[in-house]
Order: sequence, then structure tokens, then C-alpha cells
Amino acid sequence: DVISRSIGAGFWPPDGTDPVAMTANAAVDAGVVVVAAAGNSGAPFLIISPASAEKVIAVGATTKQDNIAMYSSEGPTWDHRIKPEVVAPGGAAYIESDPAGLGIVSAKAPGSLLDIWLPEYSVDKYYLALSGTSMATPHVSGVAALMLQAHPDWTPQKIKQQLMNTGMDLGYDPITQGAGRIDAKLAVEGTLNVAPAALSYIANPGSYDDMVLEISNSGKKKMTVTFSSTGDVDVKFQKDTITVEPGKTRKVKVKIGVPAGVSAGLHYGSI
Repeated sequence: DVISRSIGAGFWPPDGTDPVAMTANAAVDAGVVVVAAAGNSGAPFLIISPASAEKVIAVGATTKQDNIAMYSSEGPTWDHRIKPEVVAPGGAAYIESDPAGLGIVSAKAPGSLLDIWLPEYSVDKYYLALSGTSMATPHVSGVAALMLQAHPDWTPQKIKQQLMNTGMDLGYDPITQGAGRIDAKLAVEGTLNVAPAALSYIANPGSYDDMVLEISNSGKKKMTVTFSSTGDVDVKFQKDTITVEPGKTRKVKVKIGVPAGVSAGLHYGSI
């Protein structure tokens, strides 16, 4: 049901067209949720494969203080898609002084290569602490499993959307944090779903694109949704407020663009 990939390769260019990324996309098309580590380069445009694949959930890393870890790879992909989708606890960059306090603690295999090569990271006979997007990834995979247990009919795309819809904004831009740090309880129990969960454009200042947002209510009560936007991107909504009945989906037209006169480069916003 879920493939968790705490591994990756630096194919160039990182645009999700390499064989590993294509295979991961094929797995999603077959109905499997694929979660993969974004990488530990700590730099933009360096999302590793298969996290770079369009349909894969790429995972960046946070510290236990909810800051983005300095090693967490940033997007966008080489073809200008927003990555990572979400971030999750991966531990601090340097954990030698306090492995258990700064890193992510997990069960270890006595006599394994990690046990032999990294004795300073041992917490005790049975546990080891490490850090990286490889440690963040299984947090997301576990939440995805909980979501599928609660909602067995949800598709991999719905799982990705809901993880992003319910992510906690940590105050970073979307190519650093994606939609934010995962919230396990809200991801499983939340009833508001917005699709698509992310948008990206190559645009000239002053130009606008037409887009349709689909707002779904999977709960048992009527929901009132109010729209607003923040950041450098200009968003014009067809309606500022809508009502969505239980089990229904509403569509809202929006115009999204970059205001005239802004500088060349990357500009961000959130809805």
C-alpha cells in the first residue's frame, strides 16, 4: 500500500524523468503511495530521485524545534515544480553531542554496518539515533498508512493532497517546506480537501493564469470556506466565501499571476 524510500540518487537534471523516477510514478499509477526522501544537500534545485518524480511525495526534514534542518534539500525541480511536498521530523544537522536529544531514535540491528560504523550514535543496546531526510520519510509513510486505514478508498493523489492541505506552515517558502510540517491527526481526521494542492508557473510580470480549485467536504456537517492569499503572488477569487455541503465538491475559479513590475526570480504565495 505504501512504498517508503529513505534512499535516492542525484540524477541530472533533477526533473523527474530518470528511470527511477519514472518507475516510482508507475507505482503511483498502480495505486501505491510512494514516499521518498528529498535529499540532504541543503541547497535549491537538488531534489534527489525518486523524490523528484511528479507523483511521489517528497519529504524534507525539520528539527525537533520545528525549524527546517540545514541539510534538507530544496526545490524546485529542474522543470519548476514545487518540491518537497511536506516536511517531517528528521533531526538536527549535527547530533554528536546529544544523539538521542537532537536526532531521531529508532531500533537498531546489533552488529549491522550502522552499529559498527557509528558507535557514537548508539543510545543503548537496542536503539540508535540518526538524522536526515531519510529519518523524516518514514514519519510521512506511517501517517499515510494511518490515512489509508481510516480511508481505504483514498487514492495516492488524495493522500498527497490531504497531507499538504493539513500541513503546518512553519514560515518558510514552499520550495523549502512544501506545504509545511505534517500533522498526523489532522491528516487522518480533516474533512476539507483542496485540489490541486500546489501550483507553479513560469510567467511574465503582469500576466495571469486561469485556474479552478476543487473544494471537497468529506465530513458530515456543512462547511463554510473563506478564501484569502498571502505572499508575492496576486490571486483573484471568483467568490470570497462558499458553502460546501457534506460529501460534496465545489469548484471555484481563480486568476493567479505576478504583479507588474516585480523583479525577475522566484516569487511565492499561499492560498
